[in-house]
Amino acid sequence: MLFIRVSILTVHFDYSAGVPQKKEVKHVTKHHTQSHQTQVNPKAKNLKESINAFIAELNSGSPVISISTLDDNVTTNFSYLGIKFKLEVFGLNSYSVQTIFGHNKKAASISSRLVDWNKALQEIGVGGKLTFRNINGTFVFAFNKNMEHEEFKSRTFRYSIEYFLEFAIKLHNVINVTNMKAVGKVRLSV
Repeated sequence: MLFIRVSILTVHFDYSAGVPQKKEVKHVTKHHTQSHQTQVNPKAKNLKESINAFIAELNSGSPVISISTLDDNVTTNFSYLGIKFKLEVFGLNSYSVQTIFGHNKKAASISSRLVDWNKALQEIGVGGKLTFRNINGTFVFAFNKNMEHEEFKSRTFRYSIEYFLEFAIKLHNVINVTNMKAVGKVRLSV
């Protein structure tokens, strides 16, 4: 039961003398009983805990990729087919997976692919947004998604990682034609 104390101050002014004169002041106190409680699940996790639980479950099976749980900086690094990735949680409700490519003239043609890939992510229900940005002479390819921890679904999170890895391999093959990698369906576990 929650009691809320509300004080209301009512002031009336008398303007007959040309200068406002305080005439009456009242303090009213109300006690309000809140009958409904805010629905807070005591077992609810934050996004970091949800992602760490996903990683622990992934690693306990037959993982194709071994991922460490998020550290104190809420990040973890892993690699797939020799490409390094970083998974990071921002604040309470967003995460990012990213990889870095060296500067290359072929990278300029990537923006049209991003439009198609972002559209595909929306159509399959993964959501989020892919970006490819030149930052200090290197290109950061990232998948960013806002997600409240209550909305966290292991399957959707898994798909977002798998699709991002597929797109990153395709991007790698466009930029690094001398070091092509086989592109197929990425699965985090067997």
